Amino acid sequence: MAILCRDIGLLLLQAPHTGSTSLGTLLREDFGGVKLLEERVRDERGNIVLRQKHQTLAQLLEAGLISPEERAELLVVVGVRNPYDLVLTEYARNREAGTVSAGQRLLRRLPGVSSDFSPPDFERFVARRYTPNALYRALGRKPMVPVDWTTGTDHIIRFEAMQQGLDEALRAVGVSEPHPLPHRNPTHSRRDRDYRAIYTLRAREIVSRAYARELRQHGYTFDAGAAGGSE
Repeated sequence: MAILCRDIGLLLLQAPHTGSTSLGTLLREDFGGVKLLEERVRDERGNIVLRQKHQTLAQLLEAGLISPEERAELLVVVGVRNPYDLVLTEYARNREAGTVSAGQRLLRRLPGVSSDFSPPDFERFVARRYTPNALYRALGRKPMVPVDWTTGTDHIIRFEAMQQGLDEALRAVGVSEPHPLPHRNPTHSRRDRDYRAIYTLRAREIVSRAYARELRQHGYTFDAGAAGGSE
């Protein structure tokens, strides 16, 4: 759900796993922000064309949720995150949601098969998600292609320095007083795990290829590490 704060002229796009829940909560509570979309939008065939929480600026404009004239008067803000760190949160959320198939759960009971949050299990998740093999493709699984949430936006808030990025955005729309971020929607199973400890060489290579654009655009590296932020 994109959050529109009309009084201060700010629009937040909620990119997944970038602290958008915390940012959205603050904007709603402190600045009267409203959700531009309350539920999923489907086409005449029942296919989802707009998801409830995550939309790009282009999707909002195409759907008529904001007009080009309105957009011209707004500071459009979005969060970004180190892709290597982001993918570990994807993995953790996948495990928290219980989306491991029955076959995979059975396989893990066999001697020598790795468990959750082990490098081999993480590598399997990354490979299935971003480079599914012929069997998975035959079953209809397509490689996950990252969305460029930043296209057309004005200001980026890095997950690793969220408060600083928020303060800069608020100053740009004339808000000078501090507004501390709340901590919302954390990924509990991750705790304080450093993503660098779980990556295998193959997993790193796959994520490097999948997120080459984001790594290049935002200057992230594998060795940068992660800090701060709320999911």
